[in-house]
Amino acid sequence: QSMEATSIQDEKEVETNVMYGSISDTSSTRSDHENYNQPPKWKRIIQSERSKKYLITFLVLFCTVVMTLTRSFDFVLFVRISTKMRNYDYSLGAILLPIIFNIVYWPIVWFNMLRGKITKEMRRFPWYHFLIMGFIDFMGNCVLTLVGPFIPGTINVTVSTTVVITNAILASIFLGTRYNILHIGGIILVMLGTFVSVVPLFLAGSGVSGPLTFVWILVLEVSIFFQALSNVYKEKYLKQANLDIWYVQGWVMFYQLIFGFISYPMVFIPLPDPYPKLKMSEVPENLWNSVRCLGGYNSIVVSDNYDMCDNPPVWIILLCFMAFNLVFNYTMLFVFKYGSSTLAVLGSAARIAVSNLGFYWPFLAGVAVQKEVSFFDIESLVILIAGIILYSVTKEKQATPNMDIIDKLRRYLLCLQPG
Repeated sequence: QSMEATSIQDEKEVETNVMYGSISDTSSTRSDHENYNQPPKWKRIIQSERSKKYLITFLVLFCTVVMTLTRSFDFVLFVRISTKMRNYDYSLGAILLPIIFNIVYWPIVWFNMLRGKITKEMRRFPWYHFLIMGFIDFMGNCVLTLVGPFIPGTINVTVSTTVVITNAILASIFLGTRYNILHIGGIILVMLGTFVSVVPLFLAGSGVSGPLTFVWILVLEVSIFFQALSNVYKEKYLKQANLDIWYVQGWVMFYQLIFGFISYPMVFIPLPDPYPKLKMSEVPENLWNSVRCLGGYNSIVVSDNYDMCDNPPVWIILLCFMAFNLVFNYTMLFVFKYGSSTLAVLGSAARIAVSNLGFYWPFLAGVAVQKEVSFFDIESLVILIAGIILYSVTKEKQATPNMDIIDKLRRYLLCLQPG
């Protein structure tokens, strides 16, 4: 019996050793399997939240630079197109360009829908917000078009820099954005650099104004207010609703086209010279001639204001303009979404100095070419770049949770009521 008990105990020890050994073998195998499935260390670093944060910061700065350059070239090309189509300014801005933009943007939007990049949640976003965005953009462009002929270019450029301050104030009121001393210093440098870029024109007497210029400047400030309000409104909902950039731009262009058709009778408003005069009976012919001009054909050839739609045809310049404009609009909304509208406005302000350099290249500026680069152009560009870098060193802070812009305005107006 004692021998049988000993053998039974030995068998149990063997079973125990085998069992623990198998458990040990299983544990080690599982641990090895888990280690094998883990991504490499460099990949884990890239996928970390901190790395994603740095990547977004880099992309915002990169897009700001790209936005500034593309906006500069896009602006030079637009001036070249406007110069060649000088007899069809309003048709170009209110009808032709919105139609072309819709033709370009919506196939991209539909393609992103098929890919699933534009989700059902995005498509359920209230349509009236896009309507408001389109209306605000339209009002800004409309007022700017009306006052453009009455304000000298130098004054126009200088006054337009106030959009930076206006944008910062509106973002502070409606988005709760707070700025530090570096942000304020960057804004001041950008405004200073813009002013330096137009000093030669003031010295040459190009800034001499008429008796009503001050009134037109006040009207221009209304346009600037709409531009800043549009920037803040887009930043608000791009971040809050996480909307696709192409989707937003497509709907905004759609409503701009509708408002363009509605506002076309504005061409009949009897404004003083140099605003062109157009009678109602001349509208069909003017629209058709603007389409012909876009295709490179001249319709007015015996007047002092003859057409310059050929050599090269306008449509070739338009294709280049559209390419730069697409990149500009995408990078601008990217900066809105992941950076801020104020940073985007600073980048857009810097295009003034870069555009001045672009006007000295005959192959880019064409009939709008200028003669030589001045010291002020280089100095202005350096100051503007320094201002943008200074502003982007630190990130803005949000003082309070974002509130709907309309509710915020309603509460502000209620506070102004007596009692």
